[in-house]
Amino acid sequence: MIDLAQNDDVAAMFVYEPGVKYLIASDKAYGFIVDENHILAQTRNGRKIMNVAEGEVIKFCLKVAGDYVAIVGENRRLLVFKAEEIPTMARGHGVLLQKYKDGNISDIQFFKGEEGFSYNRSGGISTEKELITWLGHRAQVGKLVPFGFPKNNKFLK
Repeated sequence: MIDLAQNDDVAAMFVYEPGVKYLIASDKAYGFIVDENHILAQTRNGRKIMNVAEGEVIKFCLKVAGDYVAIVGENRRLLVFKAEEIPTMARGHGVLLQKYKDGNISDIQFFKGEEGFSYNRSGGISTEKELITWLGHRAQVGKLVPFGFPKNNKFLK
């Protein structure tokens, strides 16, 4: 049982797995990686991990499963960078993952560099292994998504 205040929302729930790390990111594209032992709580109220600004909400809590991150914004800009560029923190506000002039984050995907990132395309799944177009560093703007990328700006949803 979890005690939630009236205005609290659950971002994600996972079964405990030793050694797993998670990426926590807000809709404004601020985020960080947190180790599973910093998430574990012994109280019914849980534990606050990410500090968010007024009007900002936590949008993603993903298991770290790869050495690269692909992030796409509402502006249809895609950025690929190494996961090691995201700091590991116990709690805080995080760092900027992708810069947006207007809009927010749409989706994030972890992947292995040699396998490439995947997205839905015309009833099937397309995998992009040539990353050079979108490869950059954390907090950059990124380039337009590949031809055939879904209009909802989601990778595999």
